[in-house]
Amino acid sequence: MNKFPQYTKKNKGMTYVELIVVLSIFSVVTTVSLFNYKKFQQKVGVRNLANDMALKFIEAQKNASFGRYPPSNKVPIVSPWKPSYGLFFKGGSQDVFPYVDLNSNKLYTGSLLSCNNECLGSAFRMPVTVASITEVRFWYLNGTNTTLTGGNNTLHISYTRPDTGATFYYGSVTGATMLNNVDYAQITMTTPEGSMLRVRVAASGRVHIF
Repeated sequence: MNKFPQYTKKNKGMTYVELIVVLSIFSVVTTVSLFNYKKFQQKVGVRNLANDMALKFIEAQKNASFGRYPPSNKVPIVSPWKPSYGLFFKGGSQDVFPYVDLNSNKLYTGSLLSCNNECLGSAFRMPVTVASITEVRFWYLNGTNTTLTGGNNTLHISYTRPDTGATFYYGSVTGATMLNNVDYAQITMTTPEGSMLRVRVAASGRVHIF
Protein backbone atom coordinates (compact mmCIF):
# COMPACT_ATOMS: atom_id res chain seq x y z
CA MET A 1 0.00 0.00 0.00
CA ASN A 2 1.27 3.45 -0.99
CA LYS A 3 1.63 5.57 2.16
CA PHE A 4 1.92 8.78 0.09
CA PRO A 5 -0.84 8.71 -2.55
CA GLN A 6 -0.31 12.37 -3.36
CA TYR A 7 3.08 11.45 -4.85
CA THR A 8 1.76 8.65 -7.00
CA LYS A 9 3.34 8.96 -10.47
CA LYS A 10 0.95 8.70 -13.34
CA ASN A 11 2.26 8.05 -16.87
CA LYS A 12 0.09 9.54 -19.56
CA GLY A 13 0.56 9.38 -23.37
CA MET A 14 -0.10 12.06 -26.02
CA THR A 15 -3.63 12.71 -27.11
CA TYR A 16 -4.60 12.83 -30.79
CA VAL A 17 -5.01 16.60 -30.59
CA GLU A 18 -1.52 17.06 -29.17
CA LEU A 19 -0.05 14.78 -31.84
CA ILE A 20 -1.80 16.69 -34.64
CA VAL A 21 -0.57 20.02 -33.24
CA VAL A 22 3.02 18.78 -33.05
CA LEU A 23 2.91 17.37 -36.60
CA SER A 24 1.40 20.61 -37.91
CA ILE A 25 4.15 22.70 -36.31
CA PHE A 26 6.79 20.34 -37.69
CA SER A 27 5.30 20.59 -41.19
CA VAL A 28 5.25 24.40 -41.09
CA VAL A 29 8.85 24.61 -39.85
CA THR A 30 10.01 22.12 -42.50
CA THR A 31 8.22 24.01 -45.31
CA VAL A 32 9.70 27.36 -44.24
CA SER A 33 13.17 25.83 -43.93
CA LEU A 34 13.01 24.24 -47.39
CA PHE A 35 11.75 27.49 -48.95
CA ASN A 36 14.53 29.53 -47.35
CA TYR A 37 17.11 26.91 -48.32
CA LYS A 38 16.02 27.16 -51.95
CA LYS A 39 16.48 30.94 -51.87
CA PHE A 40 19.84 30.53 -50.14
CA GLN A 41 20.92 27.96 -52.73
CA GLN A 42 20.01 30.31 -55.59
CA LYS A 43 21.90 33.19 -53.97
CA VAL A 44 24.98 31.01 -53.62
CA GLY A 45 24.56 29.82 -57.21
CA VAL A 46 24.30 33.32 -58.71
CA ARG A 47 27.26 34.46 -56.59
CA ASN A 48 29.34 31.60 -57.99
CA LEU A 49 28.26 32.45 -61.54
CA ALA A 50 29.15 36.10 -61.06
CA ASN A 51 32.56 35.15 -59.65
CA ASP A 52 33.20 32.80 -62.58
CA MET A 53 32.26 35.51 -65.07
CA ALA A 54 34.49 38.09 -63.38
CA LEU A 55 37.38 35.61 -63.39
CA LYS A 56 36.87 35.02 -67.12
CA PHE A 57 37.21 38.75 -67.73
CA ILE A 58 40.36 38.95 -65.63
CA GLU A 59 41.81 35.90 -67.41
CA ALA A 60 41.16 37.47 -70.83
CA GLN A 61 42.81 40.70 -69.69
CA LYS A 62 45.87 38.86 -68.35
CA ASN A 63 46.22 36.75 -71.51
CA ALA A 64 46.23 39.88 -73.66
CA SER A 65 48.54 41.86 -71.36
CA PHE A 66 51.08 39.04 -71.04
CA GLY A 67 51.07 38.42 -74.79
CA ARG A 68 49.91 34.84 -74.52
CA TYR A 69 49.98 33.04 -77.87
CA PRO A 70 46.82 31.04 -78.76
CA PRO A 71 46.72 27.24 -78.40
CA SER A 72 48.24 25.23 -81.24
CA ASN A 73 44.83 24.61 -82.82
CA LYS A 74 44.06 28.38 -82.94
CA VAL A 75 46.12 30.00 -85.70
CA PRO A 76 46.07 33.83 -86.04
CA ILE A 77 44.75 34.97 -89.42
CA VAL A 78 46.62 38.28 -89.57
CA SER A 79 50.32 39.05 -89.25
CA PRO A 80 51.66 40.57 -87.12
CA TRP A 81 49.07 39.44 -84.59
CA LYS A 82 48.41 41.46 -81.46
CA PRO A 83 47.38 39.29 -78.49
CA SER A 84 43.66 39.89 -78.00
CA TYR A 85 41.17 38.01 -75.81
CA GLY A 86 37.63 38.61 -74.67
CA LEU A 87 34.14 37.40 -73.79
CA PHE A 88 31.18 37.19 -76.15
CA PHE A 89 27.58 37.31 -74.91
CA LYS A 90 25.19 35.57 -77.28
CA GLY A 91 22.05 37.70 -77.56
CA GLY A 92 18.81 36.18 -76.29
CA SER A 93 20.50 33.25 -74.52
CA GLN A 94 22.50 32.34 -71.45
CA ASP A 95 25.68 31.49 -73.37
CA VAL A 96 28.92 33.41 -72.81
CA PHE A 97 31.89 32.44 -75.00
CA PRO A 98 35.50 33.17 -73.92
CA TYR A 99 37.45 33.79 -77.13
CA VAL A 100 40.79 34.67 -78.70
CA ASP A 101 40.61 37.31 -81.44
CA LEU A 102 42.47 35.58 -84.28
CA ASN A 103 41.73 38.16 -87.00
CA SER A 104 42.37 41.26 -84.84
CA ASN A 105 38.92 42.80 -85.32
CA LYS A 106 38.11 42.61 -81.57
CA LEU A 107 34.98 40.57 -82.34
CA TYR A 108 33.99 36.97 -81.74
CA THR A 109 33.76 35.17 -85.09
CA GLY A 110 33.38 31.61 -83.84
CA SER A 111 30.34 29.37 -83.95
CA LEU A 112 27.25 30.32 -81.99
CA LEU A 113 26.19 26.68 -81.65
CA SER A 114 29.41 25.04 -80.47
CA CYS A 115 32.78 26.12 -79.16
CA ASN A 116 35.15 26.17 -82.16
CA ASN A 117 37.21 28.60 -84.25
CA GLU A 118 37.92 31.53 -81.90
CA CYS A 119 36.14 30.03 -78.91
CA LEU A 120 38.36 29.01 -75.99
CA GLY A 121 37.21 26.12 -73.86
CA SER A 122 33.55 25.49 -73.21
CA ALA A 123 30.83 28.10 -73.42
CA PHE A 124 30.04 29.66 -70.06
CA ARG A 125 26.42 28.57 -69.88
CA MET A 126 24.21 29.92 -67.12
CA PRO A 127 21.51 27.48 -65.91
CA VAL A 128 18.21 29.38 -65.92
CA THR A 129 17.17 27.53 -62.76
CA VAL A 130 19.91 29.44 -60.93
CA ALA A 131 20.06 32.81 -62.72
CA SER A 132 19.39 34.52 -66.04
CA ILE A 133 21.11 37.42 -67.76
CA THR A 134 18.29 39.93 -67.59
CA GLU A 135 20.04 43.12 -68.64
CA VAL A 136 23.14 44.46 -70.35
CA ARG A 137 23.65 48.19 -69.83
CA PHE A 138 26.29 50.74 -70.82
CA TRP A 139 27.18 53.94 -69.01
CA TYR A 140 28.79 56.71 -71.05
CA LEU A 141 31.23 59.28 -69.78
CA ASN A 142 28.61 62.03 -69.91
CA GLY A 143 26.33 60.16 -67.51
CA THR A 144 23.75 58.79 -69.96
CA ASN A 145 23.12 55.06 -70.30
CA THR A 146 21.81 52.58 -72.86
CA THR A 147 20.14 49.28 -72.03
CA LEU A 148 20.29 46.27 -74.32
CA THR A 149 17.86 43.42 -73.62
CA GLY A 150 16.65 40.25 -75.28
CA GLY A 151 18.13 39.41 -78.65
CA ASN A 152 19.88 42.77 -78.84
CA ASN A 153 22.29 42.02 -76.01
CA THR A 154 24.85 40.45 -78.35
CA LEU A 155 28.00 41.85 -76.81
CA HIS A 156 31.75 41.59 -77.46
CA ILE A 157 34.12 42.75 -74.70
CA SER A 158 37.81 42.36 -75.52
CA TYR A 159 41.29 43.30 -74.35
CA THR A 160 44.16 43.85 -76.78
CA ARG A 161 47.84 44.26 -75.97
CA PRO A 162 49.38 46.69 -75.03
CA ASP A 163 46.17 48.39 -73.84
CA THR A 164 44.79 46.86 -70.63
CA GLY A 165 41.44 48.61 -71.08
CA ALA A 166 38.29 47.00 -72.46
CA THR A 167 36.76 47.54 -75.91
CA PHE A 168 32.99 47.22 -76.30
CA TYR A 169 31.06 46.16 -79.41
CA TYR A 170 27.43 45.11 -79.69
CA GLY A 171 25.60 43.35 -82.49
CA SER A 172 26.50 40.54 -84.90
CA VAL A 173 29.95 40.26 -86.45
CA THR A 174 28.74 41.64 -89.78
CA GLY A 175 26.92 44.56 -88.19
CA ALA A 176 28.71 45.10 -84.89
CA THR A 177 28.93 48.66 -83.61
CA MET A 178 31.75 49.93 -81.45
CA LEU A 179 30.67 51.82 -78.35
CA ASN A 180 32.82 54.90 -77.88
CA ASN A 181 33.24 56.96 -74.72
CA VAL A 182 31.87 54.14 -72.58
CA ASP A 183 32.69 54.33 -68.89
CA TYR A 184 31.63 50.75 -68.17
CA ALA A 185 29.35 47.89 -69.19
CA GLN A 186 27.15 46.15 -66.65
CA ILE A 187 25.74 42.62 -66.86
CA THR A 188 22.82 41.94 -64.50
CA MET A 189 21.98 38.39 -63.42
CA THR A 190 18.66 37.63 -61.70
CA THR A 191 17.58 34.49 -59.84
CA PRO A 192 14.04 33.08 -60.19
CA GLU A 193 13.42 34.34 -56.65
CA GLY A 194 14.32 37.90 -57.62
CA SER A 195 17.82 38.26 -56.16
CA MET A 196 20.25 40.17 -58.40
CA LEU A 197 23.99 40.46 -58.86
CA ARG A 198 25.82 42.68 -61.32
CA VAL A 199 29.19 42.27 -62.96
CA ARG A 200 30.59 45.66 -63.98
CA VAL A 201 33.40 45.88 -66.55
CA ALA A 202 35.03 49.31 -66.70
CA ALA A 203 36.70 50.68 -69.83
CA SER A 204 39.82 51.05 -67.71
CA GLY A 205 39.90 47.29 -67.25
CA ARG A 206 38.59 47.08 -63.70
CA VAL A 207 36.06 44.31 -62.98
CA HIS A 208 33.92 44.08 -59.86
CA ILE A 209 30.73 42.45 -58.56
CA PHE A 210 28.01 44.14 -56.55
